[in-house]
Amino acid sequence: ALPDDDARLTVLKKTLKAHREAGLNAVFGDMHYMGSHWLGSFASYLETQRGIK
Repeated sequence: ALPDDDARLTVLKKTLKAHREAGLNAVFGDMHYMGSHWLGSFASYLETQRGIK
């Protein structure tokens, strides 16, 4: 919803990348219950962009 020239976009994009990497590492990294059973569905949404307009 921010304009393309908004100064905050750089920081937001870096934060998005770090959050994405941390989330995917939790799914595919050390397999504990939370990562293997719950985060997988959210990773699927992230990768497919399903439900995001």
